[in-house]
Amino acid sequence: MSPTTSSNTTIILVHGAWHTPWHYSSLITALAEVGYPVLCPQLPSVSASDADISRDVLIIRNEIQTVVDAGRQVALVMHSYGGVVGGESSVGFDRNIVKLVYMASFPLPLGCSLVDMLPGGGEPLPWWRSTEEGTGWIAIDEDRVFYNDVEDEELLTALKAKLGTQAKGVQLSKATWEPYRSISSAYLLCEKDQALVIQVQESMVAAAGIIEVRRIDAGHSPWLAKTAETAQAIVDAIEGKL
Repeated sequence: MSPTTSSNTTIILVHGAWHTPWHYSSLITALAEVGYPVLCPQLPSVSASDADISRDVLIIRNEIQTVVDAGRQVALVMHSYGGVVGGESSVGFDRNIVKLVYMASFPLPLGCSLVDMLPGGGEPLPWWRSTEEGTGWIAIDEDRVFYNDVEDEELLTALKAKLGTQAKGVQLSKATWEPYRSISSAYLLCEKDQALVIQVQESMVAAAGIIEVRRIDAGHSPWLAKTAETAQAIVDAIEGKL
């Protein structure tokens, strides 16, 4: 595989549950400004009732294949639930993906789901509220769990307004392989995270054996309060500089 640079590598950003690509606009812009093309497709399980992650995985696999067909390498940057999708999407692309970058995310062990990794033994978290139909989760207390270090009230209002519901089934889907065993991986630890607390992040990193780690003094969405620092951490991870 060629040395990793912005000239031959495209970032595919896999967003988190409840969110949309719009939420990542500042991060995408910051990465583009240092030369990295970024693709961030909308995951179909947001505001839907999917029983599993298959549609989410398909859309990311299609993006990977498009980049590979264009003769470029791929760096998967995965936020939160995006780590579940990105991990499954990378099956068979070991030789094409130069880096997996987990950002406050889930490097799942084989046979485990997202909820298996959370405190409470697989029970829903207190800030998950069921939709009336019973097929999705609504995130409540968003200020604290997602955006606890966002000080701009206008931005905070917009961020919350654009959140969707999240299909319940995707959070029960179990990992069929451990991509971080085969593909070079890095983890961005978010020390003030209230959605995926630092102790859980550290436990998953240790279990996965990921040694390329960068700590960011930020909440669950670090690019909102520390855009430049988060973008640089991603670039450093991709280029093997952590």
